[in-house]
Amino acid sequence: MIRLRYVVLGVALVAGYFLASGLIARHHLERAKYDVEQLRSSLLASDHASAHHWMTAAQSQARSAHRWLAGPAWAGAAHLPWLGRPARVERGLADVAVRLAVDALPPAVAAGDALTPSHLRRHDGAIRLDVFRAAAAPLARAATAADTASRQVATLPRSSWLPAANHAVSSAGSLIDDLRRVLRDAGDASRLAPDMLGGAGVRRYLLVVENDAEARGLGGLPGVTAVVSVANGRLRLSDFHNNSYLVGLGKVAVDLPAAFRRTFAGDKVTTDFRDTDLSPDFPIAGKVWLAMWQAKTGERLDGAIAADPTTLSYLLDATGPAKLPDGTTVSADNVVSLTEQTIYSHVRPLAAREAYFIKIAQAAASQVIDAPHGSAHALVAAMSRAVTEHRLVLYSARPAEQTTLLATPLAGALPRTTAPFVAAIVNNGQASKLDYYLQRSVSYDRTGCSVSGMQLSTVTVRITNTAPEHLPAFVTHRSRSTRDDPLGSERLRVALYATAGAELLNATLDGSQLLVRPGSDAGHPRFESDVTVNRSATVTLVFHLIEPKSSAPPLIWRQPGVTPMTVDVAGRRCG
Repeated sequence: MIRLRYVVLGVALVAGYFLASGLIARHHLERAKYDVEQLRSSLLASDHASAHHWMTAAQSQARSAHRWLAGPAWAGAAHLPWLGRPARVERGLADVAVRLAVDALPPAVAAGDALTPSHLRRHDGAIRLDVFRAAAAPLARAATAADTASRQVATLPRSSWLPAANHAVSSAGSLIDDLRRVLRDAGDASRLAPDMLGGAGVRRYLLVVENDAEARGLGGLPGVTAVVSVANGRLRLSDFHNNSYLVGLGKVAVDLPAAFRRTFAGDKVTTDFRDTDLSPDFPIAGKVWLAMWQAKTGERLDGAIAADPTTLSYLLDATGPAKLPDGTTVSADNVVSLTEQTIYSHVRPLAAREAYFIKIAQAAASQVIDAPHGSAHALVAAMSRAVTEHRLVLYSARPAEQTTLLATPLAGALPRTTAPFVAAIVNNGQASKLDYYLQRSVSYDRTGCSVSGMQLSTVTVRITNTAPEHLPAFVTHRSRSTRDDPLGSERLRVALYATAGAELLNATLDGSQLLVRPGSDAGHPRFESDVTVNRSATVTLVFHLIEPKSSAPPLIWRQPGVTPMTVDVAGRRCG
């Protein structure tokens, strides 16, 4: 009896040791995870004092967790066939945390110090290229260390008898993947920036400012164009034109994917500049724009840039307002309404309106290029926001650069992925300017998981036309095919882009069967239909899909517009 008592006491002590040390180590790991999250936010915000603080804190917490789990008792427990899986997870995560804190975080913070926005511009306004060159090497080291950490996490058990351990592996993997993306994007930018900003010779890019009041897949109707010249980091804009400059050229020779050509065979994507961006996949439009510019001028440019008035509002918020020759102030608060609403009622003749739009673009561009040195941080944040929202995108005519760009949000490319994917894209179908008043929402719901490797999902798209009465005729314009629609109504081409390999089971519009035109774009099935939305009305489109089973969260592509699209995701994941 005495021996049994000692055995029970021994088992209790061992269990207590494992429980106490495991809980203490888990606390340190959670603190390290929190510190890394804060470090990532500090790096994105270019807050380098905070970045150094959170790096030191993460290193301390990771080492503490590792010490608690480094003894022979935990090593032995981790080798038990089934019971030891949680122990293996805890030890593995502690080892990953130390390696990440020691090998990845210091070079990442060093690169962040080099890329401080206040260091990016010289006092004459030119962009410093040496800071990008200085950051490239440490970012490469940090990215390599993060990749190694990701592979280590991938070897850990994800299905043990302890749910908390399973969640810890998943959470650590997501955090490291986010950090890898930040490091990869920053590294790509650091490698590309010196040459793309004219460090090895003058670069010239076609800038197209789109008008979201007339929706296109990329965002809005291609409007004002200009050429951006960059030499050793110094920017200059010239050759401002309205969109009619590139209209009437006929079909241009450009190599486009066969699936894209079939899907848009009935459209003027290679013949009419105003319809070149029906697809939300920017590399297509960028390639066509450069071909059109060369057909018009004989000049081969180095790339293309697209932006919209909302991008200008973000930039003007960073730099302060611009002034037009007539004394009008163009600011972050009014540039969108001025260019996409007010201009149609206050500037009547088309030629005068186009000239006025060019003046706004020129004034805003000059304000950004000549911005005070102290606004660099705000400018970087403004551009980052515009890139994240697909409002500011870049295409390079140089294949090696474009390949690198495609891995970043700046490319504006639809993701080539097998993960669940949804994009609800609207194109104006009547040449009106009513999309200034458009409101859109998208919801994605996994409605069932089958045993055949597929899952059921439902995508609901709601579109509301909030246009007021008594708008100018130019705004409510109806084409020949929509002339019988009520005044103020809008004809839209609504296209649902779905998961690769998905099939449409059925679609409805306000409860009635909806006929769609199937197609394919950027590796995604595409289902399009013509929809009329009357003034003050809302239409609801519901798409029932069967798609490859996946436990990954869905990727929802937000098409830019005057009013941001709202998104909702529901339903369980299918493993």
